This record gives sequence, structure tokens and C-alpha cells, in this order.
Amino acid sequence: MNILHLPLFAADFDGDSLSFHLPMTPEAVEEAKKKLLPSTQMFDSRRGLYKSLVAPGHEAVIGSVHLTEPDMTQSVVSFKSEAEALEALKKGEVQANTPITIEPGPLRKK
Repeated sequence: MNILHLPLFAADFDGDSLSFHLPMTPEAVEEAKKKLLPSTQMFDSRRGLYKSLVAPGHEAVIGSVHLTEPDMTQSVVSFKSEAEALEALKKGEVQANTPITIEPGPLRKK
């Protein structure tokens, strides 16, 4: 289960069990698609139309902070393109929070 969806089901990782019920008939499957997907349960109608029940918390926030805060104890690494930087990340040559620069290239047409 995606950790951002935990509040939708009052779920956590403290050892309690969580039951899932599966629709069996084609009609029940269609009804579940319309009414029970997380995308239809993300807003709290009691608090207003655009009051989201889904918000990053705990691990998601810590991970986001870690990934976006550059580790300035490392040297800045320069790349010619985003693809080159991603390849270096996949190979383990840089970490997610290694400070990098990417040389500007020609503007791309959309």
C-alpha cells in the first residue's frame, strides 16, 4: 500500500491487521471502480470540497527533505545533460543528494 494512502484507510504499520474485501461480480467491480478507488476517497466532504485527506508525512517528508537537500560535503559534479546525470545516478557514481550542475543546451521545441 502506498504510504500516502494510509490515512484513507486509517492504516499504519503497528501490527494491526487490515481486511480487504474484493468485489466478485462484474457489477460489483464496476461499482467499486466508481466509488472505492483512492482517487475518489482523497477529499473530505465534511471539511470542504478541496480538503485533502492525503498528505505526505513521516517517512515521505523525511525522504523528500533528504533527496532535495544537497550534501555540500561532496564536490559539485558537472554533466552535459540530464540523461548523463541520471545514468551516473543509476551506476552509483553520484548519490541522490550529490550537488550537480548540468550544462545548458539548446532550447527544445515542444
